[in-house]
Amino acid sequence: MKRRDVQPIYSNTYQQMHRRYWVTRFLIILAVILLFFSVWLFWQHEKQVRLSRFPIHGVALDQQAGFVDFQQLANQHVAFVYLKATTGASYTDDQFQSGYDHDRAEGTRLKLGVDHFFSFSTTPTAQLNHFKKAVGTRLGDLPIAVQVDFYGDYTAQVVSKRHLGRRLLVFLISSD
Repeated sequence: MKRRDVQPIYSNTYQQMHRRYWVTRFLIILAVILLFFSVWLFWQHEKQVRLSRFPIHGVALDQQAGFVDFQQLANQHVAFVYLKATTGASYTDDQFQSGYDHDRAEGTRLKLGVDHFFSFSTTPTAQLNHFKKAVGTRLGDLPIAVQVDFYGDYTAQVVSKRHLGRRLLVFLISSD
């Protein structure tokens, strides 16, 4: 009698499990990528819907933005740009002078404005003196913007609104 090559019933079980494992892993990764892509598309759509409610668009730039092409901003229907100039009584933004002095906005329809970040730790007069020294006559086409935001230990519970209002008033009235 001739001997047959007999193989066990489960000889390819490991190969099937291995293949199923990699196919499952691939499908899970594909599903995660599709999920992230769908969320990104939804976020882009929502951003466009939110922006479409405002007829005029603008940007605020500081040194973290790096070099910005103002012509490109104008092509994207941005109408105005605020350049951060100073914070408190001692900090001057590194990009303010180059953004303003090099007339990168010249030739575009963009209006320029100047921005100051108000500090709770220094006097309004000291901040105003620093602002005037840093900005000089480069005030732009728009009103001066003063940002007020809580930071560090300065919270809504620590800073009195009445006291803050008085300090802001000193800065704003003196700046005229």
